[in-house]
Amino acid sequence: MPYLTFNDVLEKAGITNLDRVLLIRHSLNHANFAKCYSDSKNRDLFIKTYTACQGTQFKGKYDYWAIFISTKGTSAKLYRIYKVGDCVKCTPEMKPENYPVEDDFAASNTESYLYDLEEYEELKEYYGKLIIDWGKAAIRWYQISGRQPKMITALMDNEKIAFPGYENVILTYPELFEMVNDPISYEAWHSALSSVYGIYLIVNTKNGQQYVGSASGENGILGRWTDYANNHTGGDKLLIELMEKEANTYEHFQFTILRIIPKETRKDDVIEIESLYKRKLGSRVFGLNAN
Repeated sequence: MPYLTFNDVLEKAGITNLDRVLLIRHSLNHANFAKCYSDSKNRDLFIKTYTACQGTQFKGKYDYWAIFISTKGTSAKLYRIYKVGDCVKCTPEMKPENYPVEDDFAASNTESYLYDLEEYEELKEYYGKLIIDWGKAAIRWYQISGRQPKMITALMDNEKIAFPGYENVILTYPELFEMVNDPISYEAWHSALSSVYGIYLIVNTKNGQQYVGSASGENGILGRWTDYANNHTGGDKLLIELMEKEANTYEHFQFTILRIIPKETRKDDVIEIESLYKRKLGSRVFGLNAN
């Protein structure tokens, strides 16, 4: 059965020399990109800057860069398409205010160049909606469009992402990060998760270790999970120690809800329920709970 590829979309828009189109895939698992993405106020500027800072290996080779952001598995969502111009050496005074990746503009970084990127308006209707399968070689963060035709697996509409119900919430870390930092698409999720306290479970899918936690702050489960999205550990003792040994361990975390609790509940009672689940799951003895 024939299928539509991203190259078909490019050609329909008049971009016919596909060997001059570079596909770039950013991942929320990469700490520096996550910092740029998580700043909702400056997100577009920071992602553009993060993308524009490259070495000279791309100089003069491509007319367009198509930027994707990884989602679940090997899928990736189209973020922007840029027309590419020349590049100049990055210098400290060129760094945008509050840009979180200091090394890109450090005077000691002799390999960082800033490319001139102009947004390609003709395909703007697909930004944030077109999903492709990046393929098995997901570790490779850039590919040439003419050599790697990417199958389009979905074209999202403007509808909000439905909340599946508390008992059905299962999120990988990249999914958690996207949900927390996209309050528009995930409006129903934010409303549901912020309206209740709860007991949650983090599982390290690499080795099966578990962490049981509770959320009883002003923004409920959403507030607590925002901590993990932003700093990976939530300030929890054994998780901090785990990250010190293996910084990227959070990439294997899976988040689920064990029990929802009304916000009228006293915080001491929430802690007592949390303790019960720790005993049930043995997360103090065999897992990641320190107390």
